[in-house]
This record gives sequence, C-alpha cells and structure tokens, in this order.
Amino acid sequence: MAPLAKALLKAPVHLYRATLRPWIGMECRHAPSCSEYALEAIDKNGAWKGFWLMVSRIARCHPWGTHGYDPVPDLTAERHPLTPWRYGRWRRVNRPRQEPQKAP
Repeated sequence: MAPLAKALLKAPVHLYRATLRPWIGMECRHAPSCSEYALEAIDKNGAWKGFWLMVSRIARCHPWGTHGYDPVPDLTAERHPLTPWRYGRWRRVNRPRQEPQKAP
C-alpha cells in the first residue's frame, strides 16, 4: 500500500514538472524548489507525512511567504496520526524555538 500511495502522490508533481514547469519557468522562492521538495518529502518521510510537508510548503510559497534554503526535515521519529498538521511548517518565519530565560 505504501509504494502505491507514494506513486499516487508523486504523479501530479511529475505531471506538473513535465507540462507546466517549462512554461512557467523554474523560479521558485525556495531551494530546493517546491516540486523537488515534494518528491523528497514523500521519499524521505512516507506518503502521509510527505503529503502534509508538501501542502505546508506550497502554502508558504507566495510573495509574502518564506524564501531561501528550506530543506526537508527528517520526521521518521514523529508520530501524530490524528493531528497531521504538526508535520508541516506553517509559519511565515521558521525560527527555532527558544527556551525562556530564568531570572538570576
């Protein structure tokens, strides 16, 4: 089932790359491009997590969104089957979480 799910999710990405991408151009705001990110996310994290990473990346790819280097995270240890939106990064600015400072 997993290879079939991966293939079904990758099919629209390959279709986009073969048809629309040559006309639109390869001008993504991120590195790797959104289509490369989607394929790598599905390969690296599986169909379920890869789908949510792909959706969150596309949601951030707009003129007021994020830009620059944005690698695919390794979520193999993450387990949130009932709250899959935790897999993606949805914020405009992706800053590491900081610990609160303790008073002296």
